[in-house]
Amino acid sequence: MLEISVKTAPGPERHFRATSDDAGRAVVAAFAGAGLPARWDGDPDRVIEVAPLDRRRRLPRTGD
Repeated sequence: MLEISVKTAPGPERHFRATSDDAGRAVVAAFAGAGLPARWDGDPDRVIEVAPLDRRRRLPRTGD
């Protein structure tokens, strides 16, 4: 049994107590809910892929 916490912005932190495959499905659902392209084959021994990402540097802050 695993305990995990998932925080995606915006939104509240969610806590799960689950088997590893349930935890994997919860993580994939949280990524998808945040708009991230997550893929997982359901095997708890395999990684969850989050790709492709279009990572961009933040623009520098200007005055405040």
